[in-house]
Amino acid sequence: MDNGLEFIAHKLKKWAAINSIEISHIQPGKPTQNILIERLNRTFRQEVMDSFLFKNLKDLSKFANVLMWIYNNERPHQGLNNLTPHEFLLKYGKPYVRNIKRFPTFQQDDDKKINENI
Repeated sequence: MDNGLEFIAHKLKKWAAINSIEISHIQPGKPTQNILIERLNRTFRQEVMDSFLFKNLKDLSKFANVLMWIYNNERPHQGLNNLTPHEFLLKYGKPYVRNIKRFPTFQQDDDKKINENI
């Protein structure tokens, strides 16, 4: 565990101990064991936290949830032949749930909840 930009390693270790959470360390010389979360952290910091001003953590959380919903439902993905997840499911998915009002997406948030966050 490193301190990162916020120098929180000691506080995190103490919090984990209080909450009976075991912290796992990556093996020495194996930084790729943590590569996905490091990429996510860097991307989120650069594209969200460094690009916008937030009044408080609640506003940041709301904004992050909206971005996640857009990513999971509206943004085209190369791995899905440049379709949105919704379009991909409509084209290739086989819904097995009958009498549904909306086609299921990967993230099950209703439009009302998302619109409240904008």
